[in-house]
Amino acid sequence: MATAHTGGYIQLYDFSRGPKIVNSYRPESGDFAGGIVYIPGEDGPVATLADPIADEGETQVYTLGMGRFEKVSDGKLRETTRISPLGDAAILHTVSADDAAGEDLPYAVYWGAQMHQLLPALITTGEGENYEQRRADFNKEFTLSTGVGDAGGMAYLYADYTPIGDGIPPADEPDGKDYHPKRTFLAALDGGEIGWSADKAAFLGDDFDHPAGFDGSADGRTVSNVAGDTGAALVFRGQLDANGHQTRRYLYGYADTDDVEGIIAAHAQWLADEKASETPMARMEFVADDIPWLSREMAWHSYYLQGLSVYQDYYDAHVIDQNSAYSMDQGAMGAPRDFAISIVPLIYLRPDLAKDALRFMARSQNADNGKLPYSYFGHGKQSGAVIHALSSDLDLFFLWALQEYLAATRDFAFLDEVNAYYPKSAGESGTIENHARRAFTHLRDEVGLGEHGLIKSGTGDWNDVLVAFSDKPIQTIAHGESGLNAGFAAMILPKVADLLRGRDADLADEMDDYAADQVEALQQLWMGDYAARGYLGYDDTLLGDDRLFVDTQAWAVLGGAWTDEQTTALF
Repeated sequence: MATAHTGGYIQLYDFSRGPKIVNSYRPESGDFAGGIVYIPGEDGPVATLADPIADEGETQVYTLGMGRFEKVSDGKLRETTRISPLGDAAILHTVSADDAAGEDLPYAVYWGAQMHQLLPALITTGEGENYEQRRADFNKEFTLSTGVGDAGGMAYLYADYTPIGDGIPPADEPDGKDYHPKRTFLAALDGGEIGWSADKAAFLGDDFDHPAGFDGSADGRTVSNVAGDTGAALVFRGQLDANGHQTRRYLYGYADTDDVEGIIAAHAQWLADEKASETPMARMEFVADDIPWLSREMAWHSYYLQGLSVYQDYYDAHVIDQNSAYSMDQGAMGAPRDFAISIVPLIYLRPDLAKDALRFMARSQNADNGKLPYSYFGHGKQSGAVIHALSSDLDLFFLWALQEYLAATRDFAFLDEVNAYYPKSAGESGTIENHARRAFTHLRDEVGLGEHGLIKSGTGDWNDVLVAFSDKPIQTIAHGESGLNAGFAAMILPKVADLLRGRDADLADEMDDYAADQVEALQQLWMGDYAARGYLGYDDTLLGDDRLFVDTQAWAVLGGAWTDEQTTALF
């Protein structure tokens, strides 16, 4: 996953061993991300960033597209960056002289390697407000080395972080921090470079905007075992013909050390096979004559949904992370309900990716009781984030996404696929059918029902702040009941039962009975023209008898809980 910024730079993200920025943009610390090219300016080399170009009195034109970012700087240089067409954690960066350049154009392609691990920071104010600095300081626990390699005749530069000291956890052991980050690399896919540097200090000198090494004085330089918070620069120098038809292509990314050269070779072969035209991306289409912008928005959201997929080594699967303040600010991926919400549209867009995300959820289930975690951090670590430890809806969301996948694709062989439970060290695994069964039994036995027969609300039932409406939050966590969960169960469980009946009739019947009991219990929440949100767990106190909570209304309708008269009144 990568983000293009209107400042003119690009950041690449690596979630494989916990959320991190591979090349962070923190100018105050001397970190400038990447996707930058230096070209001649009035007073020396100038970076193709918004501010330096503006300082030159020149213009810069950006074009943002699906998986691509284009810049034309100073009427001289055209850059296009795009996500890897082969599915690797890499970016193709293409540079060419713009038709208006008028003369040969020397240049230097710059990509940084400044790891910034998004370590957990559940508290980001008060005493916790310096969390970003603590993350930056974590790099001091590493040394940084750079070097040059050869991938079948193609030069590539790389940066490696090596942990310092004793007591470093093994790479395959879950840990809240990643002490084994992957290699960062930059490869010149076309050759023709006239110089390179992997020494940040030597290339930049004292001025990022006008680097001393643009003239070649830093060529051939690498660093060895410098402080990990120094950051690295991976730079290739070249020259483009004035006719605007010469192109140089570079590949920037991260991978396990042993995989880097294979990834570079695969992309070079892809280019040699003349497959470099835009690779079609799966997209949903919805056309309405009176809503002309809808088709465009569907295409954009189709791209975003796929572009936000991340891969995690521990679970050996992809998932669509919620990102936002969760991963990017607090450093914790989550929650599984949000994974499911993304899986459902993916089923009709990228069923392969939806299936892999279902594997991710299955492999997250606890080996002891089938419980799904609320959040994920570091390499293979899970958490209830303290205040969300008893989320009550996660089993239902997993079953919903699985049911939708099976119903739409008819891929019933997936039910026989064996997947591990968490943690892998427990040595337990089961078929997807078994994972579905464990989700239901966890809902039934661990989440449980309240005294009114409705599924408990726990610390939250999609609405994470449900207990904030309670005068007695501890009692609500222990005994509160959720109308949303009840309606959701009424909608989902009969559909799951229908799909599993031929495999386990007893389980299917139990799901049907459970859903029917929820329909009956929901009648207690009917307020005359809408449903209350649930019970707060003390003194028969209702939540929502005096106001309408929209989030809970749809599910009971879809679950067939109301009569025609009730449904009419509700709408």
